[in-house]
Amino acid sequence: MAAAGNPAALAAYRELLGETRPETVRCGALRGLLALAPGQAVALVDMALAQGTPRLQGVAVDYLRRTADEATLSRFGAELATLSPAGQVLLLDVFAARRIVGLRPVALAALASPAAETRVAAARALAQLGDAASVPVLVTLAENPDSLGKEAFSSLRQLAAPGVDAALLALARDAAGERRLLCVDLLIERRAESAFPALLEFARQEEDRKLGASAWKGLALLGGREDIPALVEVLTTASSDTLRRSAGKAVVAVARREPVASPRAAALLAALPNASPEARIELIGVLGELGGAEALAAVREGLAATPELRAAAVRALGAWPDASPADLLLTLARDETDPVLRVLALRGCVRALGQPDAPPPAETVRRLGELLAAAGRDEDRKVVLAGLGQVSHRDALAALRPSLDQPALQAEAVAAVLKVALAVAREDRALADHYLDLVLERAEAGPLREQADTAKRQLEEFDGFLMNWLVAGPFFKTAEKCAVIDMAMEPESEKAGAVRWQPAPLAGDPATDWQLDFGSIFGGTNRAAYAVTWIHCETGGKVRFELGSDDGIKVWLDDTVVHRNDVARPVRRGEDVVELELTPGWHRIMLKITQGGGGWGACLRLRAADGGQLSGWRTLADFRDLRIMEQDLGTPVFGESARRGIADIAARLKAN
Repeated sequence: MAAAGNPAALAAYRELLGETRPETVRCGALRGLLALAPGQAVALVDMALAQGTPRLQGVAVDYLRRTADEATLSRFGAELATLSPAGQVLLLDVFAARRIVGLRPVALAALASPAAETRVAAARALAQLGDAASVPVLVTLAENPDSLGKEAFSSLRQLAAPGVDAALLALARDAAGERRLLCVDLLIERRAESAFPALLEFARQEEDRKLGASAWKGLALLGGREDIPALVEVLTTASSDTLRRSAGKAVVAVARREPVASPRAAALLAALPNASPEARIELIGVLGELGGAEALAAVREGLAATPELRAAAVRALGAWPDASPADLLLTLARDETDPVLRVLALRGCVRALGQPDAPPPAETVRRLGELLAAAGRDEDRKVVLAGLGQVSHRDALAALRPSLDQPALQAEAVAAVLKVALAVAREDRALADHYLDLVLERAEAGPLREQADTAKRQLEEFDGFLMNWLVAGPFFKTAEKCAVIDMAMEPESEKAGAVRWQPAPLAGDPATDWQLDFGSIFGGTNRAAYAVTWIHCETGGKVRFELGSDDGIKVWLDDTVVHRNDVARPVRRGEDVVELELTPGWHRIMLKITQGGGGWGACLRLRAADGGQLSGWRTLADFRDLRIMEQDLGTPVFGESARRGIADIAARLKAN
């Protein structure tokens, strides 16, 4: 009837909308009336919102959001004040969702509604409908701590119309007190880079601490490379330590967003020679947080200046972002006559030797040993012992050994030994066991003894698992028709020399490190990844590779494929067992693990032929430290395999 234009359809729809009708029928009737009588849409929608069930209200909302044209919605806007508060809120939300900017006056007028929910909805709608002229009224509302104020603040933060930043900036300049602070906070929230000069002005005004703190926050957030000289100028001309420190923090925040290789410290270095003593102290501190070769040279010069600058230089070296000042700090820790600066240098050196670019582990241990000898107080020795505990190398155990017998240092030495022993066990199980036994002999009942017991159990449970791997990937399926497991991807092709290998991350806990987790390293689906490591066999003989994989796995021993299983499964220890004969010397093991979906990983455990513990083997604890291989170069039995292993590892890390 409706499609044929029969006027009786309208009457039928009205009758079917009656309150006694089933809800589904009423919903259909409302849809029909809205389609046939758009002029009555305001009253119908208001009725549905005020009196209808949730399903009936849903029909009204769907009509407004999907069907009603702009002219119809404008009629709703003209009659907004006559609707119930629920209807007003809905319509304002629809106006905003549809971005009908012509209804901006309606939203502004609704800010004066007697209904609180309508006022809040109007403020929310202005996030989409407002313009620069709406800014003053929204700022006035945003000054209030109630829900309306919070909604107004949120709308000002989102408002994307042209000129909004300029309007806020004008208000900030003309206002004072809390209103100025509010405008500044909004400009920062909006990431308004155009506000940088004004924020610099406000930041200089030390009489208003809250405004200054907010302005400096904005300068740190909004500044770019081109703004660094202006911040340095504030730092060098500031009349107070507070202002200098604030400027220094902002310089650090802005400069750190620039690449290390960029001239991000140029303005600081240029200002340093002519700066006041107070400003030079702050400049040196900032250089210490940024780092770089030129900055290091400038800070080194500060060591030969006044006592105040020397102290600032030592502090700066201790905060350096990489390991480059480690040797200088070591010298200061040994030779500095000022006891305070000597302690600062010692602690800074420990920190530097813990950076990712620190020297190889054996060299790091040697330097920490020198620091331990130079330390004059037990408090400082404890700091060095903690640093040794971060070095996963057998030499760290030897450096820690004397402190196990010193009551004042025993607790820190035991804690460090426990950490190192678990890591060293991957290379030398017997040595790790020896040091854990030493701990158990000395540690009294309590947490440290419990940790040592736990470590012993973990070494037993995870004995034989290879945990140190170089990994590469992900590699993807090509147009070849064979399965992913059989595709000769880059690491097994003539392109192997260009593959980038990286050490698999380790948590230092055998309970997690026994399994290679490619999912967390690479992620994704329908791909493959590779892992490679090296093992040393003392006498040769029969061994078992106990393997688990998620999903398919292929295994190479040196250059020979010794196992293949194209399967979809989770990682389970020892699900595949491969019996092999190993010759004495070093051997390369490479895994290829495919990924269909879900988890992605693998594990490999070396066991004796009968499944028990395998003796006479070891592996590498750190691929940067190949002394364990180098020691075999001069032996007839192991020399050639060691030479091949060293060259192989060097080639893989060179591509990294």
